[in-house]
Amino acid sequence: MNQTWKTFLEDAGARFDNGIIQDFGNPEREQQASVSGTVMTDLSHLGIIRASGSDAAGFLQGQLTNDISQVDSSHCQISGYCNPQGRLLAIAQIFLYQDDYFLLLPASLIHETLERLKKYTLMAKVGLIDVSDDWVRVGVYGKQAASLLQPLTGGLPDKQQSAMVNGDLCVLHIAAAEVPRYLVFGPPAVMQTLWGKLDVHAAAVGAHNWGWHDIQAGLPAVYPETIGSFIPQMVNLDAFDGINFKKGCYTGQEIIARLHYRGKLKRRLYLAHITTESTTSPPQPGDILYHEDIDPESQAIGHIVRCQPAPEGGISVLAVIVIELAGSGLKNGKIHWQSATGPVLEPRQLPYSID
Repeated sequence: MNQTWKTFLEDAGARFDNGIIQDFGNPEREQQASVSGTVMTDLSHLGIIRASGSDAAGFLQGQLTNDISQVDSSHCQISGYCNPQGRLLAIAQIFLYQDDYFLLLPASLIHETLERLKKYTLMAKVGLIDVSDDWVRVGVYGKQAASLLQPLTGGLPDKQQSAMVNGDLCVLHIAAAEVPRYLVFGPPAVMQTLWGKLDVHAAAVGAHNWGWHDIQAGLPAVYPETIGSFIPQMVNLDAFDGINFKKGCYTGQEIIARLHYRGKLKRRLYLAHITTESTTSPPQPGDILYHEDIDPESQAIGHIVRCQPAPEGGISVLAVIVIELAGSGLKNGKIHWQSATGPVLEPRQLPYSID
């Protein structure tokens, strides 16, 4: 995290843990505000890879599941990065800014993702670098987010996965289940000014609140615990245009395309809620799920993909589950976390279709 920006946030009351804002002094009130009010949060838990050079677009086109040619100053996209076996190594939000491509993904994956990508640059004229400390990214969301941001940014992108660049600022319209969400990106000094003006009407909240809205939007993520665990269709990348099946070859493309055109998908991503006691250790990405009627030694029927505390209590989760077990299993309370008799996964509705 940029140290000047961190000091600025600490002076504003931010409390950090491992470089991630936990809260601004009142986590319960902030959590409720993130549902019913208009809020803003620092997103430094998302690292940034910049891809520059005359071959940057072509290089990324050969590595990512989506069509990088569709990314411009007005359009951003979500894309997967896979190994040759078609398994996800990362999922990134990608946008164009100052003629370079920027990839946002969990900071915990930045180093490993960079090292993997650099192995494939060969003679290509492309530079890949971690610029996480050079730029500030802030999430602004809620019913009044658009009316607050528009006069400060000189306009806003009008639909999800669109973008707008105005001067030093880049604004992305991020996928959401209900309330509008915007990610604002820019240099620290400019972002300090923006934060100060937003602070008059928007509440500052901890970063996990943004993550909870990601989950409600059905947006998956890859973390160190789940690298190589999922094929893109398993986490619904195909359900919200995270895969382009017409773009041509990229790493892992053969397996991903074969599953799309000729195979039968056996697992999908589902939204659920887990009611837990306050003393229970929370779920973690990669945790195994169990079905009470199936021998747990035979096969894991699912895994946690991402999770965050829910405003109503308990934990909201996205989980990959065997399709033939998910429907009735979730409906009838037969899918459990921790053990075959552990906390039950209660079904919730995704904001998109996975039929």
